[in-house]
Amino acid sequence: MTSIDWQTWYPRRAVSWWTTINELQWPNRSVRDDIRRRADSLAAAGVDLAINYGCHTRFDFSTMFGALHGYLGDVADELHRVGIRFFDHYSCNIVARPRGAEGREHLHRSNRHHVLLYPDAVAAPLQEYAGHRFDDLRTVDVRDGSAAYATPYDTEQFCSNHPGFLAMHREYLTRLLAEVDVDGLEVDDMADYGGVASCGCRYCRERYLRDFGLRLPPLDDHSFWGDTSRHPYRWGNYADRRFQAWIAMREQTMVDHLAMIKEVLGDRPLMTCCASTGPMDLGGRALNLERLLPHVDLLMLENVGLGLDGASWLRLEAEAVQQRDLGRQRGGVPVLALTYTFGHDGGLLGWALARFWGTSTWSSTIPGRLELAPPDALGEAEIMGPINRWGLAVSPLDPLPATEVVDVRLLNDTYARTAGWRDDQGREEWDRIRDWTAALVRHQVGYRLIRPAELEDGAADPTPIILDGAACVSDRLHAAITAHLAGGGRVWVSGPYGTHQADGTPREQALLDEWLAAARPGLHVLADPTPPDPTPPDPRPGDPGPGRDGRGEPSLDIAAEAAPAHDPVRELLDLGLLAPTVTVTPADSGWAVRLRRHPQGLALHVLNLRLRGVPHPTALERGERPVLEHLASDNPVDAITVTLHGVDGWTEPHMFSPELGTTGRPVPTDRSVPTDRSVPTDPSVPTDQSTAATSYQLDLSGITVYAVIHNPLPTCQN
Repeated sequence: MTSIDWQTWYPRRAVSWWTTINELQWPNRSVRDDIRRRADSLAAAGVDLAINYGCHTRFDFSTMFGALHGYLGDVADELHRVGIRFFDHYSCNIVARPRGAEGREHLHRSNRHHVLLYPDAVAAPLQEYAGHRFDDLRTVDVRDGSAAYATPYDTEQFCSNHPGFLAMHREYLTRLLAEVDVDGLEVDDMADYGGVASCGCRYCRERYLRDFGLRLPPLDDHSFWGDTSRHPYRWGNYADRRFQAWIAMREQTMVDHLAMIKEVLGDRPLMTCCASTGPMDLGGRALNLERLLPHVDLLMLENVGLGLDGASWLRLEAEAVQQRDLGRQRGGVPVLALTYTFGHDGGLLGWALARFWGTSTWSSTIPGRLELAPPDALGEAEIMGPINRWGLAVSPLDPLPATEVVDVRLLNDTYARTAGWRDDQGREEWDRIRDWTAALVRHQVGYRLIRPAELEDGAADPTPIILDGAACVSDRLHAAITAHLAGGGRVWVSGPYGTHQADGTPREQALLDEWLAAARPGLHVLADPTPPDPTPPDPRPGDPGPGRDGRGEPSLDIAAEAAPAHDPVRELLDLGLLAPTVTVTPADSGWAVRLRRHPQGLALHVLNLRLRGVPHPTALERGERPVLEHLASDNPVDAITVTLHGVDGWTEPHMFSPELGTTGRPVPTDRSVPTDRSVPTDPSVPTDQSTAATSYQLDLSGITVYAVIHNPLPTCQN
């Protein structure tokens, strides 16, 4: 693993560099002139990183690598001329192979942004690179031994256990780095989009036998495969140790492939697409960022798409905070939040979310998802230029070294995901985590997500721990949390705790019973906040699943979530167990706030919870879904009082927002706030939480999306 020093530079303001089929006419003079013009426009827009987007299913372009690399080489040179770094971005293991007219129409309706240059069905069996015939490298469907097919992208896929594919990719990657002066790579799709139905090739079976001493059972062994009448993403009996081993083998296959890529790439940074990290069904795609983490140097979060419900951003909170904490776990590597948009409002929302989450911004249009792009569609430089220039001049806050003010820690029990645990309503632990993250945001509670490994490693931290749905617990994890309690720490439990071992084996007695019998001080058991929720239906053919896009990440097709019937955070507040650093009046203001310490000083980020997307009058994504044109606010509250408890605030507090221009609003301050909060006397509560409090009156009139409060800052040169 190569260590990269991100102190000298890291991406803050990235955009996509679109490559289309026209660019393959390189070295035409018109193509070269366009490269220079685009590079100059991005420099004027304050961009510091451009990431190639297009020619995505890379081996479909094997007969044109010379022209493609020549073009990308010129792009890198021109961007470097204006001080912008350049990453290539491609999918190494899928090739477009639509089946029949329906597959072809779906591919061209949904994925033209890949740039489609796939071979005719008659020519496809002849495709090869460096002596490796593509058809020999494909994943195999366990149902019938045919080439596995991924309906979301209308693709076939190369098997990452196949030595021929790994050799071919290594050879291509070596050539790419020799011919294009890239500053880094995003290599996509360390996953298997065929789901658990693939791969059943000889190399996967041999590895399963070698690593675990197991043979792949026949398909009629439902104790292993589960209900195979369902979508392949939902196959599998996760309670079966053999199936757990099969998932682990498939995930490790992707890890080893990524490690090979990093080995070839050397000191240049590497990232891969893994926007969602929590849901159990990602195991069906062999997608596990926590396993991939040692070999990546940046993390990428795909957060907001083109649809109207991108305005309902709260349901993406859990994935975003998880990514941020994984970046922290990896040693503080950058996280980029990728937003797709065609206009200023979408660009503002994506940028504001990145600021709220503490990540860098990657803004991208995605014209290939529209059958016809509207005439008023803007490019990346037009969208992000005003926002970037505003940030550099008015509010140049660095996200990478910043730290959140944390009141509680929320455990994501990754053991429960691996073991396939679900509650009586069929909900998995990640569903509960998402409910908690939304509730914590609504109540302005500073928090972060943690995973079992952090506690098992013995990191000392007195911050209270929330456990919900932590049914699968290792002995080490239980000992660590017990030690936290014994040291005066607090633990708040909802739902079952420790009913199973880490591998899903039921325990004779739940570990919670042990704590209750010992009357552990600092332990509080909450009412179960989980309402009954029916199991969602299987995906439609070609659909990766309800609420998920082609990669299994949260889709923007689902409706905004309502607040849960029972609010466990409210219970903690009412009982006086939780005293947040930040309080807001009115309590249900419809604004979310997040306090963060940046190198430039303390900042309070304010984001509207009641946004509504207004559709473009003509543009449709995939020919059917309205595209966001504007954002409107359904929030009637335009004045709130924010009180900081036990934290030194600002000497010259001003509120800034791109929606207000370059002039900040002075923030009236009251430093005589009573300090008689009901704060527990528990030793784990920081002593400064019961000391001075300061209130700030925020006038949010004229602001639809986002504002930030800090002292006036000097212009940033980064």
